[in-house]
Amino acid sequence: MKLLRVKYILLLGFFASSCSTIQKTPAVGISVSDSNAVIAYAKVLGNFVNDKGEINFDGLAKDKADLETYISYVANKKFSDFSSKEILLAHHLNAYNALSMYTVIQKGIPKTNAGFKKVKFFFLTKMDVGGTQMSLVDYENKFIRTIGEDRVHWALNCMAVSCPRLPRKPFVAATLNQDLQALSVEFFNANTNARIDEAEKTVHVTEILKFFPKDFVPSKAPSILDYVNLYRTAPVPTNYEVEYISYDWTINNSNRH
Repeated sequence: MKLLRVKYILLLGFFASSCSTIQKTPAVGISVSDSNAVIAYAKVLGNFVNDKGEINFDGLAKDKADLETYISYVANKKFSDFSSKEILLAHHLNAYNALSMYTVIQKGIPKTNAGFKKVKFFFLTKMDVGGTQMSLVDYENKFIRTIGEDRVHWALNCMAVSCPRLPRKPFVAATLNQDLQALSVEFFNANTNARIDEAEKTVHVTEILKFFPKDFVPSKAPSILDYVNLYRTAPVPTNYEVEYISYDWTINNSNRH
């Protein structure tokens, strides 16, 4: 099994180096300040994201000037320019979510990222972030996750149906801790992400917990279900079996219904 995993990683590395594409940064023609960038992104979220976290990609694709302004800012803003961990982390969350949103549009608003589309979206598409070209996987694994904040997983959004709800306002350092806590509680109290089957003595949980197990166990809790209970209003039985809910990679387009 370990040998197969190594071969898979090597194969993925080969594809990433030989088949990757560069997603061009939009040319906005102006230098974007920190405040103007956040204002532009706030307009995107306020105008094109509904209360369920669904995105009106069709409307956004026709009116993407504010998103392009923010993407240009993300491309050029150095991580070293931020004065605190909280400000940097808020930036990372906004940037990752905006880049995911922009990539969906650049890919022609696909119905889903399932199958090989997932590899293209996360691994093979590279973009300018902080003056360096990287994929979304690189951004998450090498920069965001290394900060050591487990709750980022309930705030990062790749625009799929199974992702956490996308808030309608940008993350800011002043309320970051409260917002991350609220999103974590919201996420794990939804049946789509944590569901108890008493008859089968099983708890069905989000597959995100399977994607990044070391971020949760044992670093934050002794078991997966103990971790879930950090944010549950009604605790799940920790002696139940764990089953993972298959991730729905359907693009969370508000017009998909």
